[in-house]
Amino acid sequence: MLHQVLTGVDIPKVEPMLKRLSAEDAARTLDGFPYSILTNLAHMDFWQRVWLARLEGTPRPGWKDDWKMPDPSQFSPLRISVVNGMKRAIALASADPFIHQMKSDDVAVKTLIAMAVHDAYHIGQIKLIARVLSSVRDKDTA
Repeated sequence: MLHQVLTGVDIPKVEPMLKRLSAEDAARTLDGFPYSILTNLAHMDFWQRVWLARLEGTPRPGWKDDWKMPDPSQFSPLRISVVNGMKRAIALASADPFIHQMKSDDVAVKTLIAMAVHDAYHIGQIKLIARVLSSVRDKDTA
């Protein structure tokens, strides 16, 4: 499931989609949309770090760090962090033996599934916002 989300099986491929965006477009909040692409990306990154920390037994980020409005200069580092977070989750899920710091394999698998579903959801939001941005740009240049 994590591999499907990262490589774009049934949804847009994450890495190329994010690379096509400028930091300025990613930071733009459109009318009718509560969050920018950048804010969605920061939220994805926050939750990936929470879930990966639980799986790896490392300190989690503080709750106050969720739903931040990042500066456009943070777009590239966040884009890289999200893609790397997906790759780390895939590595954890596919490792033999399955090594994690959760209380059981079942809890670890559920955590990885939650991450995949959450990422897929926000990738869909990001793709929709990117389409609207493209449409707005096309109208502005016409």
